[in-house]
Amino acid sequence: MEMKQKSRKDRQSGSAQLTARRLFEGGLVLLTVLGIVIGGNAFREHRRVVGAREQAVAAATDLIATTYVSRAGVEDTLAEQALALEWPEDTVDWAMEQLAETDWTAEALEAALAQGTEEDISEKALENRLMQLQFTTAETEAALSGLSGRFDYDARAVSSLKHCAEDLDGSLSRRDGRSHLEHALFTESQVQMALDSDAVNWQTAAEKQAGELLQDPLSRKGLEAGLSQAEFTTQEIRQAVDAVDPDFALNCTRYLRTADPGNCRSLVRLREAAQSRQFEEPQIAKALESRDFRYNAVRLARQLTASCSEAMSKEDLSRELKDAEFTDEEQAFVLKYYDESTGEMPGESAIRDKIRQEEEAKKKAEEQRKKAEEEEKKKAEEKARKKAEEEQRRAQEAAQKAAEEAAAAAQAPSTPQTDAATVWIPRTGSKYHSNPNCSNMKSPSAGTFDQAMAWGYDRCKKCW
Repeated sequence: MEMKQKSRKDRQSGSAQLTARRLFEGGLVLLTVLGIVIGGNAFREHRRVVGAREQAVAAATDLIATTYVSRAGVEDTLAEQALALEWPEDTVDWAMEQLAETDWTAEALEAALAQGTEEDISEKALENRLMQLQFTTAETEAALSGLSGRFDYDARAVSSLKHCAEDLDGSLSRRDGRSHLEHALFTESQVQMALDSDAVNWQTAAEKQAGELLQDPLSRKGLEAGLSQAEFTTQEIRQAVDAVDPDFALNCTRYLRTADPGNCRSLVRLREAAQSRQFEEPQIAKALESRDFRYNAVRLARQLTASCSEAMSKEDLSRELKDAEFTDEEQAFVLKYYDESTGEMPGESAIRDKIRQEEEAKKKAEEQRKKAEEEEKKKAEEKARKKAEEEQRRAQEAAQKAAEEAAAAAQAPSTPQTDAATVWIPRTGSKYHSNPNCSNMKSPSAGTFDQAMAWGYDRCKKCW
């Protein structure tokens, strides 16, 4: 038993020793492999760092050689690439250290020379460009100082204003020209010098500006105010208005259409609106003369009645129209056609149809009246004609009878006339007669010849 146990123990001890030896040998192999791996990683990291630095320096050098860039600009660009390419942390700093000998002031001067070739750029705008490129204040000032006298900024202000006017086809106001030059950062003296130059024909510009302003329905005063705000002179404004010669009465009409698109405002309100835009009274009168404000009142009444849930009374409707400053006549016109029981306000076309029917009926009645008058007149004229013919017939008969009597008297033997002979004196007339029926006398007086002569009567030649 003991022998078995001893043998088992020896076998276990031998197995443990074998296992330990194998583990030791495996550890040596692992350590060897681990050393090789660690050494390789260090080598690769070293190569990555070197490669990143080389890339950074190359990128910075290329950037300086091909563009106008400041130290801050190079650093920002490298930082972006470092983030994108996952360069080691100190790569950008190391690359910037390699550029320590770079003359950044010279870079600023080259950038200023390149930017300054633009013919319309001002000195202040050039300064801003250098600052945008992240050159330092000292580098920027040094660059601008190096360019002193190289560029004529006064001429550039004139050129910039001229080009601005050309871009706008000559329709440039002084105000916009001033704004353009100030935005371009020219000095105040340069701005004023350019505005006073002949770079822009301000009279032509004023006329074009007037034409553009008149796209809106302006009054003369409104147009003049717009041109004045655009900084044109009084003479330029006057000549521009005369040149475009707008129809301000038509403008007033156009404005009132926009002020009253629904055609439901009163004469008073529209007049006030036109006056607020400084239209003249003759222009306002002409613009309003063709409007029938009765129908403006009708349209407003339709809006008012349509907005009520219940029928509006005539009193309330009249009050609303009065508040809108419609006249009593216009209010009465609306109320004439308004149906208070239903709250129905007919439209313009319906009212015009009704008025037309009323006018046609009135015209027909008038025609019938005139026809009756004409017939009555014809009857009266016929009666007068017959009466005149009868009187003419009677006069002719009387004349014929008188002629016959005169002829008979002429054929009768004459009797010697004595002073005591009887004569006949008419109630009217200047002749005495021998025949009491001569000349159709009515109740003549008998007298003697001496009396007739004494009274101044002459003898009738018909009956003597």
